[in-house]
Formats: sequence, C-alpha cells, structure tokens
Amino acid sequence: MTAYKQTATYFEKDSVNEYGEQTFITPTEIAVRWESKTVNFIDQKTGKETISNSIIFCKTELKIDSYIFLGTTAETNPKNINAYVIKRVDNLLGLKNGKTIYKIYL
Repeated sequence: MTAYKQTATYFEKDSVNEYGEQTFITPTEIAVRWESKTVNFIDQKTGKETISNSIIFCKTELKIDSYIFLGTTAETNPKNINAYVIKRVDNLLGLKNGKTIYKIYL
C-alpha cells in the first residue's frame, strides 16, 4: 500500500500579498502514491462532508489549503495548472516500521 513510486509537486501556502492573493513557498517534489478515487470525508477547514477527487499517501506532512500537482512542473503558481487543493490530512502509524504515513484528501 505504501510504495511511493509517483512524483508530485507540492505548493505549500505561505502568506497573502498586498493584493489579497495567496503566495506559496518554492514548490518541492515529493514521492507519493496517488489514487484517483472518490471517498466521502469531512473537510478539516469547513467541517462539511465532501467527496474527494483523489487520495494521496506520502511520508511528508502536507498542509491544508496548500496545493499538489501529480508530476513535475516548473510552474510556481499552482492556480495556473491542474493542481488540487489539500482538504484533509490524516496521519497513520506504519505497521511494519512504525513511521508516520500521511493520507491526503483532495
């Protein structure tokens, strides 16, 4: 379940600029397992039940309201590409090695 054979680009939210626009830290590439499936879950920001577009497993803790893109890109603004907003982050303890695995809902 936790073979991280895909690469994703993570756009961590930073701050809001003087024009009220979200800014992002320099994007980073991370190893993930990306599953394109729909699952009902509770959005951690709104508290409302919603349906995911995809679920991602990774070793990197990601932040809600940041963005992630499947693949690599030179783009620095995730809103200019087909990047997804991170809506929920759960952490799971790996059974074999005791390391934390993050389950990300988009």
